[in-house]
Amino acid sequence: MIGKRTLLFAASVLFFISHMAYASSGASFLKLGVGARASGLGSAYTAVANDVTSLYWNPSGLSRMKRKELSAMHTQLFSDTRYDFVGYAHPTGRGTFGFGAAYLTQGAIEGRSEDRSQASDFIASDLALTAGFGKSVTSRMSLGGNVKMIQSRISEFSATGFALDLGGIWKASSKARVGLSLLNLGTKMNFADEAYDLPLTLSGGAAYHFFDTMLVSADLKHHPYDSRTSFGIGTEFSLISMFSLRAGYLASSARSAAAQGSAAKTEDLSKMAGLGFGMGLKIRPGIAIDYSFTPAGDLGNYQTISLSMKFGK
Repeated sequence: MIGKRTLLFAASVLFFISHMAYASSGASFLKLGVGARASGLGSAYTAVANDVTSLYWNPSGLSRMKRKELSAMHTQLFSDTRYDFVGYAHPTGRGTFGFGAAYLTQGAIEGRSEDRSQASDFIASDLALTAGFGKSVTSRMSLGGNVKMIQSRISEFSATGFALDLGGIWKASSKARVGLSLLNLGTKMNFADEAYDLPLTLSGGAAYHFFDTMLVSADLKHHPYDSRTSFGIGTEFSLISMFSLRAGYLASSARSAAAQGSAAKTEDLSKMAGLGFGMGLKIRPGIAIDYSFTPAGDLGNYQTISLSMKFGK
């Protein structure tokens, strides 16, 4: 039998490797983001969102879609940890509906009982199921919202929470957009008699197209429960219609881990920040592959690949 202390320790390890678990909120995998394009842009996607990954960044971006889209993503994180996403968007005359699932698993973890003797291995994982809708309310303004269910599991123990996302994008001109989103507004998650807030995120961003070949975007995100603010900036060059190069930088600041009552070391706070790169290739009309490479300090590097297919009218 796996002891409660062991479960809590394993939970804290999983939260850390799933993107900055030094924070005081739970379900930290929700901060990872989805989509290789967004990752290659330094996670500066609040005003850029125009595909099925809008479900994560800003649900109002769903309204910008004209065709049905099916997308899948795989990220290889640290050690045996992997993060996957699959999503589908369906435009209609009334707006665009979107559905997505994100799944994080660390693989098998060596079990220890409360007296530290070896126990059977167990699995730790996180899951988020999302349903969203985006609609253009005027020629310049789009609004959207999501509902989602979040579940974290360690061995036979689990915690479940529910959340809302809200977002808007304003088209300032033919080349400029401004976006706002409020993410992960929801219930606490109770895990082994411990309650965790979901990682509430307030995000604002802007994007500007220079000519027809260059996009520049910037995002400012604040996580009030974690006392952390991050800034991301990215650029995309479409050298030819079928190929794009991307670069992005993500900077993060936070109150010290000790002040937050976290076991993580203060120097770990910046490990997920830095300069990243990406590229996109349109294999054929409607089918695209995107790739991103993101450094993570002493934890190594992680790579993301996405495949998307657009179809229908």
